[in-house]
Amino acid sequence: MSLSKIFAELAEAMGKEISDTSLIQIFSNLLKDVESDVRMTAVQSLAKFIKFVSPEKLALIIPQL
Repeated sequence: MSLSKIFAELAEAMGKEISDTSLIQIFSNLLKDVESDVRMTAVQSLAKFIKFVSPEKLALIIPQL
């Protein structure tokens, strides 16, 4: 759950390019986690995280929502 809490800050520190190429898949996995607390926390950080992701990459996480 710790990663999902700081995910938006991690994306900000890494930048848009790394968020698009690597972090988007990790975030998608957090949204599919078996623990509901992890999923809830990831959803709460979604609004901040999407600022660092290109619109075409958002299609990767929409199915998990």
